[in-house]
Amino acid sequence: MSRELESAYRVIHPKSANPFTRVPAPLARPELRRRDGLSLSLLARQLRRWWLARVERHCLICADVEERCARQAQQNVAYYQKQAALARSAQL
Repeated sequence: MSRELESAYRVIHPKSANPFTRVPAPLARPELRRRDGLSLSLLARQLRRWWLARVERHCLICADVEERCARQAQQNVAYYQKQAALARSAQL
C-alpha cells in the first residue's frame, strides 16, 4: 500500500491505525464538523450569543415593566395623599 493510501486508510479507519501515528486535528474528529464547514464550537458560540441577546431583551422588558409599576405606585401614593388632604380640609 502506498503512503497516501495508508494515511487515507488511517483517517477512515482510525482504530486500525498505528496508535503512535498522529492524525491531523481537523481529520481526527470529522463528526465535530458539519458538511458545510461550520464547526460545533462556532454553532455553540452563535447559540450562546443568541441566548444572551434574548436574556438581555427579557431583562430590559422586565426593567421597563418594573419602572411602570413603580411610576403607577407613585401616582397612587400621590392620589391618596391628595384624597387625604381633601378629607382633612373638609373636616376643618
